[in-house]
Amino acid sequence: MSSEQRKQRLTELIVEYNEFKGQGKLDLTSEETIRTWLNNFLAIFDWDVRDTSQILQEKVLSKIEKEKLKEIGSQNTRPDYTFKIAKQKLTFLDAKDITVKIINDADAAFQIKSYGWSILSPCAFISNFEEFAIYDCTYTPEHEQAPTLGRIYLTLDKYLDNFEILEAHLLKENIYKGKLNEIYSASSSRVNRFVEKTTPDLKFAQQLSDFRLSLASDILRNNSEYIGDNSANLSYIVQIIINRVLFIRVCEARMIEEEGLLLSFREKGFWDEFKKSSYFDFFEHYDGALFDRINAVHEIKISNDIFDQLLQYLYYPSPYRFDVIPTKLLSDIYEIFLSKKLLINDDEVKEKIKSEYLKTRGAVSTPQYIVQEIIRRTIPKQYILNEGIESIFNIKILDIACGSGVFAIEAYDYIEEIFRELFIATQHPDFQKYFIITDSDIILNLLGKKAIMDNCIFGVDIDPEAVEVAKMSLSLKNIDASEYLEVYNEIGIFGSKILNGIGNNIRCGNSLVESDILEIFSEFEDNEEELLKTNIFDWRGEHGFNEIFEKNGGFDFIIGNPPYVEVKNYNVDLPCMHQYIKENFSSSKNGKIDLAIPFIEKSISLLNKSGRLGFIVQKRFFKTEYGKKIREIITASNYLSSVIDFGW
Repeated sequence: MSSEQRKQRLTELIVEYNEFKGQGKLDLTSEETIRTWLNNFLAIFDWDVRDTSQILQEKVLSKIEKEKLKEIGSQNTRPDYTFKIAKQKLTFLDAKDITVKIINDADAAFQIKSYGWSILSPCAFISNFEEFAIYDCTYTPEHEQAPTLGRIYLTLDKYLDNFEILEAHLLKENIYKGKLNEIYSASSSRVNRFVEKTTPDLKFAQQLSDFRLSLASDILRNNSEYIGDNSANLSYIVQIIINRVLFIRVCEARMIEEEGLLLSFREKGFWDEFKKSSYFDFFEHYDGALFDRINAVHEIKISNDIFDQLLQYLYYPSPYRFDVIPTKLLSDIYEIFLSKKLLINDDEVKEKIKSEYLKTRGAVSTPQYIVQEIIRRTIPKQYILNEGIESIFNIKILDIACGSGVFAIEAYDYIEEIFRELFIATQHPDFQKYFIITDSDIILNLLGKKAIMDNCIFGVDIDPEAVEVAKMSLSLKNIDASEYLEVYNEIGIFGSKILNGIGNNIRCGNSLVESDILEIFSEFEDNEEELLKTNIFDWRGEHGFNEIFEKNGGFDFIIGNPPYVEVKNYNVDLPCMHQYIKENFSSSKNGKIDLAIPFIEKSISLLNKSGRLGFIVQKRFFKTEYGKKIREIITASNYLSSVIDFGW
């Protein structure tokens, strides 16, 4: 349909609406009536609201249901329309009845901007058909903001005069091709300098960092004899506590736990109640690595009121909408947050940027489109389709430096979608137990999700805190089914021990250093501090992945973003590791080495005979002297399949 045809159809729809209204045929207080007209309105811009791969519609709530939500203080009323492609949410449209005056409703504006901002959408919409408002979601939402901030507001009689604006914002092709990002990046020159423009990952990472420091200081103050000067132990305990609190908040938002559960813990003392629930209720419901019964955590003393700081970030009027924040974004938040480490110095806790992030002054999250492209090119979809559904759980994918789990969760999504496609095509009876079939969709249940995670997704990282976060990311992905609330029971969300085993394939260790270092450097074993920091990992050992090498000959696919750490940032603290790498990796014997280089060489050795490797690396590796040896290894064995310059 051309622009002229779309404009003509809009003209006809407006005429029809005005005729119906004039004849008194419309119940304009009914949201359902408004939605009928909005459905026709969206169809003009090529959206099919019946197709759940394009748009998800929320259930229309009755007035009684809305009042009940208000009574419990719930802000979990998601926008009525979620525009999407595959699993990725792109933006939202909220339908209002005529009694809501969109032009001056600050609460409605704050709600829709919070939802848009929480998924990094450039803008989001509100309409009752007679009014249409477009909100700039690149501004950090605040409850007291004027509804006019960053808004384009149109009334029915102005739609045709402003058709180009509506088409630019609403046409399906434009949204799918990223037109909204172009529009709002171009408008950044017109920023209101008095209003904050910060993305949720950067803002929440800073808030978590502030809270972590407060929590760590309180734990040290109340448990000085137990903690002593052990920064690593303190960091680990703090990380576990933050992960658990945040996980439960997400579960609340996705209606797995009662809304406001964490807030209710404050009545009898937050920490006392939370650790009791963690030990009993949460352990029984979730189990898994996330809620292991760790005595050190449950015996620690913490001031109850220290958690008030975190709770204010997690609840209204905070702008974060945890019911829609993607797991990838939460992983990015942690990636930024974990670029700093806690250090105890003179009985005081301080933060310090980790050596590997000194150059960039903190972690920089990998854009999702790059992660997806690396996975798509490394793991050919057609190869998996050709192997058939019977071989789906034989696939072994490794992120050798997994960090917070960004690649792991994207790899999971990729395999899940192929698994679903194979099942739809074959309806194989042996795999029916992994799916729920509804009137409109075929959904992977918890059994199916766990089967992919248990059999296909593996990760290793040297940082214990990052490993805990990666496990949490996979746990969040396991319960990510909020679009299908009506079949939560069938999916298995309300079952017992629903996270059992999730995270077991994420191991903590140094991907480059195995226990033969103890034979090479006899003095190394006596240096407890360096030994702990080096964090030896035996790939074929008891705590490694020996079964994969015995049965599969190695991993099928290795993906990731290996650390770019120069010698000067680790050779002083870890001299044995430095020397070990130079002696054991032919790519790293001469000159100034970057850790990414031995990671490439190590990964090649971990692949089976037909395995494939896909990494993000710095371009300088192609021309520097220290990259010469690895270039020779790659070319001599004809390993190279393709090189992509993302210009990033």
